[in-house]
Amino acid sequence: MKRVYYNLLLLLFLINLCGCSNNNNDISVHINEESITENTTVSTSSEPVFTGLNIQDTDTDFSPLVNKKSMNHQLFCYDDNGNIYFSDPMNNYSLYSYDGTKTKLLADVPAYCLNYYDGKIYFLSENKIINIEDRISPEGYPFECDIGSGEMSQIRERKITGMTVIDGEIYGINEENACYVYRYDRTSDTEEKLFNSFDIAKAGKYFLTFEPGADRIDFYLESKDDKILFINDDIPLNSCFCYGKFYYKSQSDYALKVIDLQSGERKSLDGSADYSFLNGDLYVLNNDHHLCRYDGNDFIIMEEMNQYEYIYSDNKNLFGIKKEYSLSARVMEYFFVKINGDFSIEILSGNEGDQCSEK
Repeated sequence: MKRVYYNLLLLLFLINLCGCSNNNNDISVHINEESITENTTVSTSSEPVFTGLNIQDTDTDFSPLVNKKSMNHQLFCYDDNGNIYFSDPMNNYSLYSYDGTKTKLLADVPAYCLNYYDGKIYFLSENKIINIEDRISPEGYPFECDIGSGEMSQIRERKITGMTVIDGEIYGINEENACYVYRYDRTSDTEEKLFNSFDIAKAGKYFLTFEPGADRIDFYLESKDDKILFINDDIPLNSCFCYGKFYYKSQSDYALKVIDLQSGERKSLDGSADYSFLNGDLYVLNNDHHLCRYDGNDFIIMEEMNQYEYIYSDNKNLFGIKKEYSLSARVMEYFFVKINGDFSIEILSGNEGDQCSEK
C-alpha cells in the first residue's frame, strides 16, 4: 500500500510540476539567474556523477533539520535550553512544551511543521485535525507563538506548505506553484521565489534543488556561487543532511540511502519507515515500526514492545510518536513519548502540568 501511495504521490508531483510551466511548456526553470555560472553543465549520463565536495562548505555536525524531513507532519522541535516542543496527538495536535519534568500547553490549535527560532515557535495550522498517516507535506497558515508571553499571531494571510525556518528566514513551498521554494517576509507578507524543489534541505551554503528534463529530474547542490550535479538516477524523498552526509528514502526501491558529501560514496540500507540520529548513531524504524540502531552493517532492534510512526531527536534524547491499536475503540491511537537511554518510554501526551508517566 505504501509503495502504491508513493507512486501516486510522485505522479501528483509531476502533474504539479507540469502545471508550473509557461505557455511554451518549458518547465526547466532555473534557480536565481545570478547563481548560474558560465561553467554550469548538466550531465546526460545515467551514471552517478557526484564525486564529493569541500567538506568545509557543509555542516558536519548534528542538524536540527533532521526533524524537518519532507512528507511528514514535523511534530517536534527544540531550543538551546533543553526544552522541546511537540504537537500532542492525544489533544488534537495542540502545541505543548516540555522542560524535562512537566509539559505545558502553548497553543490550543492543531500545530505542525514546528520550528524554533529566537524565543518563538513557528508552525502551520488550518484549525482542523491532521491525519498523521498521510505521507505528504502538509499545508496551512503560518503562525508564531512567543514562548515567554504566550502570545500567538498569524504571520501570513495565504497558506504555504512544509514551512522551515533557517537562521530566522522562513522558507516554504508555494501553494500555487507546487515545485518552487519561496522565502517569506514575516512582516510584509511578501515572498521571493528561489528555486525548484519539493523539499527544503540545506547543508552549509548549499540547498537541494532540481531541474526537470525530458526523461528524468536532475538534483543539485546549489548556492549563490556554485551549482553541483548531485543525483541524476533517483528521486530523493524524506531527505536531510546530517554529519556531513545526505540521507534520503529512494523513490525507486524505498530503501534508506546515504551519500557521503566529502567522498561521494553511496550506500543503500534496508527499507525503513523513518529515521533520526542520536550521539552520531543512526536510528531507524524498520518495516515493522520497531526502533533499530544501525551498527555500520546491520539494523539492531532495540526493543519490540513499542511501535512508532515517527522518531525525532534533539541529539540528547530520542522522541517518537508511539502508535498502539485500541481494541475497545478499534482505532489506532498515537502518543508523543520520550525514549530513554534504556529504551523505556515516558508518555508526554495528555500530561499538562503533571509529571509525565513512565512505561
